Amino acid sequence: MNNGNNDLDKLARQAGKQLNMRPEQLKRSAQSGDVKSILNNLTDSQAQQVQNILNDKNALKQLLSSPQAAALLKGLQKNE
Repeated sequence: MNNGNNDLDKLARQAGKQLNMRPEQLKRSAQSGDVKSILNNLTDSQAQQVQNILNDKNALKQLLSSPQAAALLKGLQKNE
């Protein structure tokens, strides 16, 4: 495995713990764009915050331009 895959796996494990999801399930949901299954594992407040970001073009652009998001997206694209 290369370093990008290791980083993606580590991120999926960490996020999976917080979302109470298996890392593989989280990665599949993220790769397929299945946001609902991810949001279902958040508290109502957290889900609302995510929805607010997704509905705000400026906030979404800012989030996606972060180095962490770029690394995550790059790792997800490699696993397609």
